[in-house]
Amino acid sequence: MDLKNAAILITGAGSGIGQALALRLAEHAPRLTLVGRRLQPLDELADRAAHRALRPMW
Repeated sequence: MDLKNAAILITGAGSGIGQALALRLAEHAPRLTLVGRRLQPLDELADRAAHRALRPMW
């Protein structure tokens, strides 16, 4: 799947399936927007994926 020009919005990115999806897609898609109810899990996700192309926006 070619995602090099994709812009992807992931809701529920702070935990569970949304978080797993964000980590997986960060390897393939250059632009991800992550949405969650709590800021701390999104910050932690950004730290975990810092070596990937993940750039959370909140």
